[in-house]
Amino acid sequence: MSQFQFTGEWEFQLPLPGFAGFQQSDGALSVTIDDLMNEDPDPLAQQLAALDYLIENSVLIAQRICTHVFNEYPALIKVYGDLPVVHHVDDIKKIIRVNHVSISTRFKDGISLMDFSAHCDWDEDHGLGIGMHRLAVIHMGGIGDGYEVEEDAESKDVNTYVKKKPQLYLPHPKYNRLKPSQESENRYYELELIRGFHNEDFMHLISSGQRDVNYINPKWGFFGSYIAWAIQYNNQELVSFLMERHARLDYILHEVGRDKQKIEWLLAHGVSINERNRSGHVLLREQLFHLRGVLMNQEQYKVTHPGVHDDTYYSNALEEDIEYIRWLVGKGATLPQEDMNSVLNFSGRDYDNERIKRVLIKSVEPIPSKTITTNPTPTRPWWKFWE
Repeated sequence: MSQFQFTGEWEFQLPLPGFAGFQQSDGALSVTIDDLMNEDPDPLAQQLAALDYLIENSVLIAQRICTHVFNEYPALIKVYGDLPVVHHVDDIKKIIRVNHVSISTRFKDGISLMDFSAHCDWDEDHGLGIGMHRLAVIHMGGIGDGYEVEEDAESKDVNTYVKKKPQLYLPHPKYNRLKPSQESENRYYELELIRGFHNEDFMHLISSGQRDVNYINPKWGFFGSYIAWAIQYNNQELVSFLMERHARLDYILHEVGRDKQKIEWLLAHGVSINERNRSGHVLLREQLFHLRGVLMNQEQYKVTHPGVHDDTYYSNALEEDIEYIRWLVGKGATLPQEDMNSVLNFSGRDYDNERIKRVLIKSVEPIPSKTITTNPTPTRPWWKFWE
């Protein structure tokens, strides 16, 4: 009889006696069952078999993990240096804590692969990832590191995903809930319509009143309005459609990066070059802070590489930043004095602070009027004042 009964939950806690004692753990692991993008409300039979195997053999699996880490410990010392001393396989339980397992849709010989995640003393940022099939360790590395394993042909067929037209999913009546992949598809449904140029379907959502033209999905982050995404993906038909329905252009100026063409379009449609973002800052302020960072990094490079005169990377970044800032100034961008004070409020023991401040101040000076000369002489671009 099966040890595990699926109830529609794809993420849950599972008590496993074999993992008790790892850094004082009680043995409960968080479990994620990976799901496929389809209408089947249940996991694969191979995944259920893996969960049964895990429940029945948690002690052996935990011992196998400890043995593998113990055998690889000399190699870990070479990579990470000074590590806690271990004398016996059981000592591994003092320095790692297995806390999660993902049950993969990939399988071999009728049972899915299992990806264990563990906290470890030698790499708290990345942790330890261990891929297993039954009792065989087939991979060990950082959490999320990929690995290859020979799978059944059926497994490869099951995991072949063909991207199709976006759709909205409804909870399956068997469990009355969505699968995780379906929740993700629903979350980004409108975005995928915009990005995939499924314009007829998107326009129907708006025209039928199912979606408000100015709806912002908080799960899309700051760049969350429909028209912002239509502009981002150059979906001109939807941009025109949304503009005809009075879509607001709030904050989009700050979300299109340094795309001058998009900025020109926004300015032509009434957006101010000095519009503030959600934090209350103008675009020029953000760009000056970025320029300041480049200048500081360049100064630091000079300190750490004395006698090296090739700082092409920083010089190119500096040129790109200043050219863009001067372009913004030419479009009428201005900076409130309190913002300029914030930009100039820094100090660095290893930096040429005065040079940095001089470049920052000069980068936002008004652009001089062009004068006509009868015999112009070739010069460097007018905005390369820092050279």
